Amino acid sequence: MLNNIDKALRIGDLNLSESLDNLKNLAREKARLVKLAQESARARILSGCADDALIYGIENIPSDETEQLKKFGCDSWWFKQFKTLKKRKLEQMARDLELVHKHKSSYVSNYTNNRRQQEKSLSRQFLESTYINNELGDEFSLAEVYDKNVSNPAIRRAELMVRAKGFEELAEYNHHQALFITLTTPSRFHQIKANGTANPKFNGATPREAHHFLNDEWKLIRSAIHKKQINPYGFRVVEPHHDSTPHWHLLLFIHPDDTKSLIQTFQHYALQDADTNQSNLKHRIKCVTIDSEKGSATGYIAKYISKNIDGHGLDKDLDGKDANESAQKIEAWASNWGIRQFQQIGGAPVTIWRELRKLRDPVDNPIIEQARKAADSSDWAAYNLSMGGVNLPRSARPIQPYYEEQEINLVFNTDTGEVIDEPNIVKKLKGLSAGDHVTITRKHNWTISGSVNSVNSGTEINEFAEQLGGSSKHGASVMHRASIPDFDEIASQFDAYTDQQERWFQYYESLHYDGL
Repeated sequence: MLNNIDKALRIGDLNLSESLDNLKNLAREKARLVKLAQESARARILSGCADDALIYGIENIPSDETEQLKKFGCDSWWFKQFKTLKKRKLEQMARDLELVHKHKSSYVSNYTNNRRQQEKSLSRQFLESTYINNELGDEFSLAEVYDKNVSNPAIRRAELMVRAKGFEELAEYNHHQALFITLTTPSRFHQIKANGTANPKFNGATPREAHHFLNDEWKLIRSAIHKKQINPYGFRVVEPHHDSTPHWHLLLFIHPDDTKSLIQTFQHYALQDADTNQSNLKHRIKCVTIDSEKGSATGYIAKYISKNIDGHGLDKDLDGKDANESAQKIEAWASNWGIRQFQQIGGAPVTIWRELRKLRDPVDNPIIEQARKAADSSDWAAYNLSMGGVNLPRSARPIQPYYEEQEINLVFNTDTGEVIDEPNIVKKLKGLSAGDHVTITRKHNWTISGSVNSVNSGTEINEFAEQLGGSSKHGASVMHRASIPDFDEIASQFDAYTDQQERWFQYYESLHYDGL
């Protein structure tokens, strides 16, 4: 068995059983070959890198030469890919060893769950020991900012509930029907049966591959109903079965006359699968028409939102296990497999909603001001109405995000700390626009003021903090706490660190949830 495990972890010249330091060395070597390549040999080197990435199983390999130079010549990009491959391969091996199911460890292996909790603990240390300040002298720890943003699970859960309730209010206003649809993959994607025995039909697919299967099926359904001019709005929640195979829950609001056609479209595309037939269709698709007299649509989805975020308000999960621990493991599952748990379907964009909520004073523009009042009062229904309703295309919305181009000259060499003058133009979200009117929502420039080396020196977090340098100000008094900025706003200021940005966002992505 150990022989088989060792073979499974070797892909060409990539050995995923190696330490992170060795994987980092391989990443540097890959990037070095690209950087040193003469122009005449560059196409051959890039082609070889693309072939290697494909063999390794790296997703979203760039095809454009400019993008290839940027990615393949960056050791941080390679290292991030190697770490992702390593953690997913190890988790899939745990599944192959039948260690992931409700009779062992539901949703995710104990190894992956423990690793994820350690990551989050280290990230918290980093946030608490790293400070940012602006041109006014305001200073905050990143932990303070994190706790006041949708990165905070409690705030994320509250925002999702506000938005779900807003959609329900719009449905009531328009006399629309609420449907709760559950989509499950065919039997071949399920590894372990409910009784803990292996499924002989299992095809070896990973949870990510199973999720892609459902996503491909949804794309076909969405395209078909769009042609029928059926425009549902609502939310999708992705969660794992006990053996980590994903399934989808969709809360959709539609015109009552479209209900039958929508359900038939879901069934039609489910039956296109070779293993799905009329006798087992009920296991693939379950549709519940929500009766508002018996319960609200928001109440229907509330437990799924809570179960997949922090377990708030729930004592036990479906298997009788502690809801908080289950939520923790579900989050580790989603992080490990790169699965987006929540997604809005239809409706006005949440990015503009969040930007509007940063504005405390009235705006001298009636379009933005109307939307600002709705967002400031947490009225998702009124916000959608002010943005043209739930079905208006994004490009036709009366309010658009406003971006400014900025030239970044400060580039660090991640190995030596040397500053290299390589101008780079980036677009940064700065506010909102309505016609010719622009309202700035991100008024300050935030920079890192230092970091206390409170985490192990071998971690990526500490390495990033050390490379940024600067003295710690963790003992300084914090001023103007009422003006604590949004975490997105602070992260957007890190463009000045260009090369370090890859490493920062690699870690930032593991702790920041940008909503839907």
